[in-house]
Amino acid sequence: MGPKQVQQCLVDYRRSPTFGYLLEKYKKLFPHIENDVAATLSDARLNYRPARHARAMLHFNGTVFKYRVMCSDQGRGTRGGFRLIAFYDQTTNTLYPIFMYPKSEKADIEDEEVDRCLTELQEALTNSN
Repeated sequence: MGPKQVQQCLVDYRRSPTFGYLLEKYKKLFPHIENDVAATLSDARLNYRPARHARAMLHFNGTVFKYRVMCSDQGRGTRGGFRLIAFYDQTTNTLYPIFMYPKSEKADIEDEEVDRCLTELQEALTNSN
């Protein structure tokens, strides 16, 4: 048997209001953050599960992933850079970034914050249809 075929997924980073707000906020402090995030999402598009040391977050049944994003403005690799939280919708094969934060500001994200972002994303998706 040959290598397992991986289906690429779509990435839609414009749906989550929180993610959009945070990206704009961090662009003021980190001018290259958009490129850093784009590189991470490009990797995730090719294979969302293992990209950038992704980890499925507990309590979300393998649908929410945490990615490491390097911060080229601080000269830090992925370990000390940003964390990007994304929801994978299997029915549409789409990865939706919903939250991001600098590792230096926050050690981890609470499940309640992820739940809030998921609810907000669901509302945004419903309202756009």
